[in-house]
Amino acid sequence: MIILMLTPIIDIIYTVNYHIINFKVPIHLVLRMIILLYILFNIRYKNHIKYLLILSMILVCGFIYPKIMGYPFSFIDNLSYSMKIVNMIASGMYFFEVLKNKVVDEDYFIKCINLSTIIIGASIVFSNIFNIGLKTYLDKPISGYKGFFVIHNSITAVLLIVIPINFLYFLKKKNKYIFILLLLNIVAVMQIGTKSGMIGAAFEIIVSLMYFIFYYGVPYNIKNLNKRVIKILLIILILFFIASVSFVNNFINKQKENFKHTGYSNFISYILSNRDLQIKYINEEIKNNLNHNPKYFFGMGVKYANKVVNEGKKEFEIIEMDFEGIKIYSGYLAFIVISIFLLDTIINILISIKKGKKITNKVFVLLAIFMGLVHAAFGGHVLYEGITGTYLGAVIGLSRFYSDDASKIKILSKFIGSN
Repeated sequence: MIILMLTPIIDIIYTVNYHIINFKVPIHLVLRMIILLYILFNIRYKNHIKYLLILSMILVCGFIYPKIMGYPFSFIDNLSYSMKIVNMIASGMYFFEVLKNKVVDEDYFIKCINLSTIIIGASIVFSNIFNIGLKTYLDKPISGYKGFFVIHNSITAVLLIVIPINFLYFLKKKNKYIFILLLLNIVAVMQIGTKSGMIGAAFEIIVSLMYFIFYYGVPYNIKNLNKRVIKILLIILILFFIASVSFVNNFINKQKENFKHTGYSNFISYILSNRDLQIKYINEEIKNNLNHNPKYFFGMGVKYANKVVNEGKKEFEIIEMDFEGIKIYSGYLAFIVISIFLLDTIINILISIKKGKKITNKVFVLLAIFMGLVHAAFGGHVLYEGITGTYLGAVIGLSRFYSDDASKIKILSKFIGSN
């Protein structure tokens, strides 16, 4: 699908325009807006439309409320933030609908997710080999290039979301080129040099290996997958781990050095890259300078909240813990409405797994969603980030397609059911 194929290209266009040739015309925003409008106009299910209208009304109130309260406000900042949230959820709904209505075949959709990541993985790996593109960090003793992508946390999150889909597609097709793509993306996410990338990639490989052993290791089920494929996969992954020992040790040593010299107050702050301070700054601002808590209404707005965290620490430009960010930018009501959609997706895929159909597909899609939401909670740049939101929307759409036969949770499905 062209939407998925264009997604990483749009981010590269932004990088080239703004950071290489200094041609600051927002072509990327225009392209994203066109894609979002296409998605919105092609959503057909009434409950999907109803949900999006409710969410959009709440987000629009987030434009009006800060203005009424006299907070610093930027229409463009709020519009960009709101579009990205709507994009993530609308993408999940749209992809589900085209899969359910057989506009797009399931295998073809998974293939598109995989093929669209070639440019991401290749860009990062070649950048690290030839020392071109953008460095992940300029002021820290951590090496790594992020290719032609500006925000390393968002591209790390994208790779952590798609690596389980790479595993799934390899299992479905048993093709050596797909396995090369899987390794390419694993190497890429590790070479970016973020803590979340290293930990996340290791976790995904371990979970995948455990799944192979406990599920495909059962004699009754081994016939479902070529034994030779499993042996080759295990051997290559084990060799990959052995070859990565020196790289991982080097990464750990640099992390220790970074922890010693950058003044983190505790290890949790270090793991979160001091993002916990962002919430602290916001809470202090509310306590000291506001006569009520805007989270209970429609939030502080993007500009005001970002101004507070930036004044607290100049490296902070946005709130990088997405669930906390939604509460602060848009208030608890927006947080609850968005959480309902995400919980509905997760609960129903878990229920569907019990039915025993396409278990492998469902497990790896659930892993992809889990990785995306964990990164959203602690590393940010997922729920209100363009490229990451689209990929998370893609796996959410796939998840809702696989769980469409599940016994729905009545309260949630009544509000955002599939028809």
